Amino acid sequence: MRLAYAVSDRFKPSLEYDSGTGPLFDPLPRGEQVHLFFPGADIQVADNVIWNLGLGLAATSFGNHLVYKMRIGVLFGGR
Repeated sequence: MRLAYAVSDRFKPSLEYDSGTGPLFDPLPRGEQVHLFFPGADIQVADNVIWNLGLGLAATSFGNHLVYKMRIGVLFGGR
């Protein structure tokens, strides 16, 4: 899940939620599930290039407790 707000044409702060709960009909025990919140942002560095970054903070004791993520998105085609 991701929520973002366009502060300007080039900057959008966001909050993302990511989880690992196992198979849909056979979920992992609650103590083995992973839930992370990623405060972050999209920064438009060119008309067709977006740099997304965030810092994942664990909401559970299982899995990684701190995760850094980054991606570069290149947009193709017209608007």
